[in-house]
Amino acid sequence: MKVVDKADNVTYINAKEGIIADNVAPAGPQITITVAEPSQGIYNGDVPFNISVTETEEGGTYSGLADVQYKIRSNGVVTQEGSYAPELKDKSARTWSISHDEVVSAELNNTNNVQIEVIAVDNAGNSSSATKDLKIDTSKPIVSIEYDLNSPSNGKYYNQVRTATVTVRERNFDPNQVDFTITNTDGTMPTISGWTVDSSGATDDAVNTCTVTFAADGDYTITMNCTDRAGNRSEYTRVDEFTIDRTVPVINVSFDNNSSRNGTYYSAPRTATISVNEHNFNGSELQAAIVATLQSQGISVPGVNGWSTSGDIHTATIYFGADGDYSFTLDYTDLAGNAAQTYVQSQFTVDQTKPVVEIFDIIHKSANNGVVAPGVRYSDVNADIDGVSITIHGSKHSTVNVDGERTSIPNGQSIKMADFEHVQSVDDVYTLTATVTDMAGNIEEQSVTFSVNRFGSTYVFGENTEAFVERYYNNKEQDVVVTEINVDTLVEGEVSYGRDGNLVKLEKGTDYTVKESGTEVSWKSYEYTIKADNFEEEGHYDLTLASEDRATNIMNNKVKELNVEFVIDKTAPTVVITGVEDGGQYRANQRDISIAVSDNVEIGTLDIYVDGERQTAEPVSAEQIRENKGQVPFSIGASNNWQNVKAVAVDAAGNRAETPEANVLVTSNIFYQIIRNTPVLIGLIILLILAAAIIYYFLILGKRRKKEEK
Repeated sequence: MKVVDKADNVTYINAKEGIIADNVAPAGPQITITVAEPSQGIYNGDVPFNISVTETEEGGTYSGLADVQYKIRSNGVVTQEGSYAPELKDKSARTWSISHDEVVSAELNNTNNVQIEVIAVDNAGNSSSATKDLKIDTSKPIVSIEYDLNSPSNGKYYNQVRTATVTVRERNFDPNQVDFTITNTDGTMPTISGWTVDSSGATDDAVNTCTVTFAADGDYTITMNCTDRAGNRSEYTRVDEFTIDRTVPVINVSFDNNSSRNGTYYSAPRTATISVNEHNFNGSELQAAIVATLQSQGISVPGVNGWSTSGDIHTATIYFGADGDYSFTLDYTDLAGNAAQTYVQSQFTVDQTKPVVEIFDIIHKSANNGVVAPGVRYSDVNADIDGVSITIHGSKHSTVNVDGERTSIPNGQSIKMADFEHVQSVDDVYTLTATVTDMAGNIEEQSVTFSVNRFGSTYVFGENTEAFVERYYNNKEQDVVVTEINVDTLVEGEVSYGRDGNLVKLEKGTDYTVKESGTEVSWKSYEYTIKADNFEEEGHYDLTLASEDRATNIMNNKVKELNVEFVIDKTAPTVVITGVEDGGQYRANQRDISIAVSDNVEIGTLDIYVDGERQTAEPVSAEQIRENKGQVPFSIGASNNWQNVKAVAVDAAGNRAETPEANVLVTSNIFYQIIRNTPVLIGLIILLILAAAIIYYFLILGKRRKKEEK
């Protein structure tokens, strides 16, 4: 105890030991509080700690421990307390001490403001105190996620940027221990802001926030958990699923048939393929407004056929298979509420129906000797006045375009032509063709064949016969075919020919045949086939087909200016070269010769060849041969070699003749005259050899005689 006298003298008395130490103040007890340090300075459970208090003699004086107390305060309020009786541990060393383990209750002290206080008092009344501040956090972080947009389309789709505000209620929040679990099917992650942290640590309601911005398109899932600095893990289990789709769908339409006439009309069905480029697609959201009419009356409207998908491309078709006028608009809004630009298809027409074409006032295969004024009547829903073509051609008349007086009828016109002119040159077998093309390109064609026969029969050559007669000169006989066309049935007929002035009447069934066709209400056709063996002999033939019809018209082919004249010539021409002989040698710079050409009927052409090459640019014509009275002159040029000369003649009927080849030598050079003549050349060589031998003999003999004389 401490005693102070009137003179302010201080005396310390240890009542137990009876020791008095004047004016010596012993040191207070030594206190140590020992606590295991957590990794981040915050405990997440009960905190064991040790209190160690000692009192040791100092300067030969000690008073001994009287009392040790501890208190645990939470935010300044005592939550736990206790005291201990000291013990003398070592009397010889005069040391009093205690060591005690205690636990700070986390349940009672769940705060960042926990203090352990220890107070020790010795027997002399000296006291010491020590404190230890702690943070205890047993509360798990509380996570919440709230969004700025909460009215999705179709349950989960948003077409705007969506921002999530993430709140963690935690006084010991650690931004580095936050675990976001976010997925996006498109792969682009949202933007996560930095954390706004409440660092006061005052209560468990400390608010820490960040924002997550979902701007990219995609199907998202998000959840989050975090661990505070004390190691407490949140238990947030909600997983949010939603879709951001800010992309406007795109509608495209293509057609399988783009072959149109005038850009609007199609002669075949069309299939429209609708393509929607959209990730979050719902085919039922496509609004197709299709208008279908035919002649301003509503018809069955085609529908949109089933969707197929490849990635983000979704396709369906509309089949326009029936005739009609069509237009449509397409609207589409995706699941997120994004509306595509409206697709507008302007009107087009499907027209697979050919025009109706009728030729009137004329009968097909009819024979006509009165008024002949045909007409054409056509109609079509999509008639084209410029798509009408009317032509007429005859066996003797070339094709011409015709027209007439036009009168409007429902969906078309009636065209009435004028009467054929009443002159003999008009008589012929005609084909009238009406071709009508509508706006879609559908074509209908109608034809009628008829005869205009006001002046009797009409005659037509067979194809081969026409060429035979046009050729006139022929070297081989063939069948002659002529068709006679008449309005009425023939009651009499006769075929004859003249050959070089001799008339020959032919017998039906033996010398010729007749193939008849036609009925009482149509034209009459008689195909005469005069057999080739009638023309085996050479000569000039002039064929006559004579007939009489019921109207007593007496006719023949010559009256109709269809002459059947021709020549049969099987004899080859004659051609002879005069002025040279085969093997002849002529000492001159050229040799004039003559080629004699003749034919029993008509000569054609002449070709002159020297060494196989024709000597004129064109064959010598029949006219040139006649001008030279059948003697065609020709000059053979000089050459130091033998030349081969030949002439070839062809008559008008195609019969061919040629001369034997003549080898001639024409040159003024005596040297080549000799060396090109083999017998002369050999004789000359022999003479030279003999002369040389004689000269040699006399030279040797002369030398010998001179030697003998010496």
